[in-house]
Amino acid sequence: MAYFRLEPFGADIDHAMIAEQTAIIASVNRDRRKRSRAYTREDFMPGIVTSTPAGVDEQAFKTKADAVFGALAKAAKPKKKEASNG
Repeated sequence: MAYFRLEPFGADIDHAMIAEQTAIIASVNRDRRKRSRAYTREDFMPGIVTSTPAGVDEQAFKTKADAVFGALAKAAKPKKKEASNG
């Protein structure tokens, strides 16, 4: 029980993580003219999860997700090509 509080696990957590990842990918690739608001994990889990699973510190989960996916988004941005003098 103590370990679960530190590092939640199980199907609910797995589903929430996949939905969070899917929401981030969909949000980054959405047409902002057609859909101004970003997707949320609830958009990818209709009727299954409407809030953070029991026993999960939502702020800690969001902080970890923001750190991981922020780094991924930064790494995925195309680099600007420098003008060559050649």
